[in-house]
Amino acid sequence: ITRISTYMELSCQIPLFLVDYLMEHESIEAVVELSSGAGEKLIGLYYLGSPRDIRLYGAESSHFARQINRRFVEADKGFDVSIHPFDLRQPDLSFVEENGHVLYFTSWSIMFVQNIGPDVFRSMVASADRVTGIHFELCGFQIAAVDFPVSRIQESEVNSKGWNINLCQRQSES
Repeated sequence: ITRISTYMELSCQIPLFLVDYLMEHESIEAVVELSSGAGEKLIGLYYLGSPRDIRLYGAESSHFARQINRRFVEADKGFDVSIHPFDLRQPDLSFVEENGHVLYFTSWSIMFVQNIGPDVFRSMVASADRVTGIHFELCGFQIAAVDFPVSRIQESEVNSKGWNINLCQRQSES
């Protein structure tokens, strides 16, 4: 029997992956989720054992999502997340205080911006001495060497919805 994971199941795996990654990369000083929504992945990082000396940042365009995230922070004083307004179309990462090694990640957010500008990745690269980017995004069809039936289905779906078509191109340009 083949089973397809739901969005929620996949979404819950992201903090687990990132905690494992952080444990293996001790030089990381800060984690920034771009377009963090209400902060559920940052909450997952905290409760699943992210090292406490790593600063967590939530960057989100929605005022209401930022308010929800702040309520989580108020409910658990140990959950120290710095929450900031952020727009993928006009990226400003000046709120990130660490400048050594910063991990940026996205999760099903870039996919909703049809053509991402070059400033997103340029601003990440310029923000610290060392930057790691991990992007959980629908983009397999953008990789020329990947030509599987599911890639063609993704491409058709993305084009019909006006979703992102240039994430891989922008990453390689940075």
